[in-house]
Amino acid sequence: MWLETDAESAPGQPLREALLLLACIAPLATYPWVLAIWPGQDNPNHLAVTYFVAELLHGDSPFEDILEANLRPRPFSLLYYYYLLAGKAFGLPAADLVLVTFLLAIFPILTWLLLRRLLPGRWYNAVLIAPLASTWILMIGFMHYLLGLAFVLAALGLSARRTEGLLTQNWSATPAVSLLLVLAVLAHGAALPLAILGLVALHLPDISTRRGWSFLLAATAPGLLVLLADIPAYRDGLSPGRFSIQYRSLVPNAWDLVVQLAPLAFAELLVRLPVLGLLAISAARSVAKFGLRGRQPQAALARLCACLAAAYFLLPTHVASRAYYVNARVAFPLYVGLALAASTPKVLQRVGTQTFVGLGLSLAIAFVQFHTALPISDRIAEIVKLGDSIRPGSTFIPLQFRPQGDALGYAPLLHVWGYISIRRNALAPYLFADGGTTKYGRVGSRVLSFRKQFGPDFFPFVSEWAPSTRDPEVYSQLISAARGYDYALLVDPPDEFLALAREQWEEQDSAGAVYLFRTRTTAR
Repeated sequence: MWLETDAESAPGQPLREALLLLACIAPLATYPWVLAIWPGQDNPNHLAVTYFVAELLHGDSPFEDILEANLRPRPFSLLYYYYLLAGKAFGLPAADLVLVTFLLAIFPILTWLLLRRLLPGRWYNAVLIAPLASTWILMIGFMHYLLGLAFVLAALGLSARRTEGLLTQNWSATPAVSLLLVLAVLAHGAALPLAILGLVALHLPDISTRRGWSFLLAATAPGLLVLLADIPAYRDGLSPGRFSIQYRSLVPNAWDLVVQLAPLAFAELLVRLPVLGLLAISAARSVAKFGLRGRQPQAALARLCACLAAAYFLLPTHVASRAYYVNARVAFPLYVGLALAASTPKVLQRVGTQTFVGLGLSLAIAFVQFHTALPISDRIAEIVKLGDSIRPGSTFIPLQFRPQGDALGYAPLLHVWGYISIRRNALAPYLFADGGTTKYGRVGSRVLSFRKQFGPDFFPFVSEWAPSTRDPEVYSQLISAARGYDYALLVDPPDEFLALAREQWEEQDSAGAVYLFRTRTTAR
């Protein structure tokens, strides 16, 4: 048969497996270090938040009257604890690259460890996860979520053990599982629901018993308490705005799942689609053979995959005016679930084939991603270099427009201001302009906030405008929004707005389609 029958073929030598896995991870985990700047969309925001928190802790920030640090342990805070420690050791940009490398490597490694514990004959499926690791969710910079997901996967692995060929709850590891889930919640609030889903799926035959419920409660209660304790602060921090939920039908959702495999270039689709198809077909064969209700590890892992697939297709696509990509977040754990549930194809049992397929896929994807990310990285570096003309301790407002016919897209430029803030100790909100709704937001997070008296006045709100309409009234609104800032940084401005800016402000410097203006003569 094309697929093995899960008769537990020889798992091979752990050292050989680990070396092959690391070899397949290496191309994807190292190419970000060759780029001038990693083009993750939200990464500069995370780094800027950490930078201002560190400045406030040292008591020498010029923005103490505007910003305040809030370092209480709560969901979404763990990432900044890491950046504070690692940034102090070897700098924030390097700390970010270390984390990117860690997230690219950790999921194949955790998948391998989990399979070695439960189904050693499937260990090679972890090699197939390596080419799927650098997905859209990483490129958009959802570092909180991915960090929490890593703790969840580690907790799921520790929660189960194989006894006489059957899957049982690992009571001896309950304290470790509980600790991992607390860390997961501190990384991201959505980690705990995913962990509960995974624990129920893996241990479904035991859930109906008192012992099974006790294990689930003991493992998740501490993390749940941390999550519940944050609800009042979260509710108070919500800003008024529109709220909506958007669903898509099954077919578009399935297409979105495939497209997310190619965050930077369509060429990746040709490399990764066969991997996803292989895992999906093999997982379906495993479900057909072992079902979803038994205590066999094969059935338990198939249940986990089925629950993740149901969550992906049943959850809404967007919540709160498209601000949160709900089922897109489930896509990555679904890739891992497919690798866990899939029987290992016989053709991949030979060492030579394993090396050729694993290394070949990883090298191909790393090559495509590097050459696609390189011009984006260089453009970000160009913008950041232009920002060196900003006087330290100043405030500036980035106005970023969607360029016409720009094949690179503009999403990676959303938080470029964060790098300028770090280099120049300059404070900025952001304005991201596309053809639809534009959200005028402000730098901030759960660990950094603005003192109340500066909120509404210092950061005005502009929404519901489309630069493509060339509306003079809209441009006047943007000029007004920049009032009170020392500088304005324009990225890909339309000619009409650029002309208006030159009438109102003093042009300082330019590079390509990026312009820096002095908006007032007195710096902070």
